[in-house]
Amino acid sequence: MKKTIRLCIIGIILGIILVIAGYIVLRATGGYTSDIISYEEVLPDDKEIHSIYISAYHTDFNVKQGDTYRLTAENVSDNTALHLTEKNGVLNIDTEKKVTKSFPPTDINFSTSNFSFCFNNNTCGKYTLYLPKKIYDEFTCDTAFADIDINDLSCEKAGIDTSFSSVSFSNFDVTKSIDADCSFGECNLNMSNSTFEKLDIDTSFGEFNLNNAEISKSCSIDSSFGETSLNLYGENYKLSKDNCFGEINISGNTSSNGNVEIDSSNSFGEINITIE
Repeated sequence: MKKTIRLCIIGIILGIILVIAGYIVLRATGGYTSDIISYEEVLPDDKEIHSIYISAYHTDFNVKQGDTYRLTAENVSDNTALHLTEKNGVLNIDTEKKVTKSFPPTDINFSTSNFSFCFNNNTCGKYTLYLPKKIYDEFTCDTAFADIDINDLSCEKAGIDTSFSSVSFSNFDVTKSIDADCSFGECNLNMSNSTFEKLDIDTSFGEFNLNNAEISKSCSIDSSFGETSLNLYGENYKLSKDNCFGEINISGNTSSNGNVEIDSSNSFGEINITIE
């Protein structure tokens, strides 16, 4: 009965959200006539970078190790092209042209529209960002309708906001905190045996997966209608749960006297925790 109620509520809300999402994608991408371009940008060597901010919409975006701060773009829309800039030690990857917000839209050309959720690189384009190896103070990734693949990155703090997107980290190392908002998106973090202090997760309708990590201070999970999976190692975990119609499954040892509290709020979602 719980699952039936949960599915009905999710279906109604998703229908409303998808109508709104379709409008947003059409405004932000294919509904505008635009040139398709390719280019490369390199940050001058005299710039000292301590933090990274990426804002990527309707595209494929890869982050890799490199010798310099460099961004390459292949077959991207000139209207929403991302560019590489620096301000106060923060490397920004963002578009210079912001879409104006108005309803109903007056500047959409439906006859030339390539409506897509970025399943096709011909309509989305592809970016690759190269970063020198170091431990960055903060890494922030804000995405919508995008596929993001990040490899070999180290930072103190990570902020991930993904809407209708897929974000994957491999060989990821964090020392202080991760804050993830996966509303209607998917986030997969494969850590490099990381031990970090704090994890905050909001998976409204999304999915969050964390593998091969230890949390040393606190963990907060809000899984309204989403799905969260944690594969942790270490000891001294204790579980505090507020469960309505959702499911919480835990495998491994927890203790009421543990020092690391996993605080979970689960209205209609699913939370799976494995502790080794």
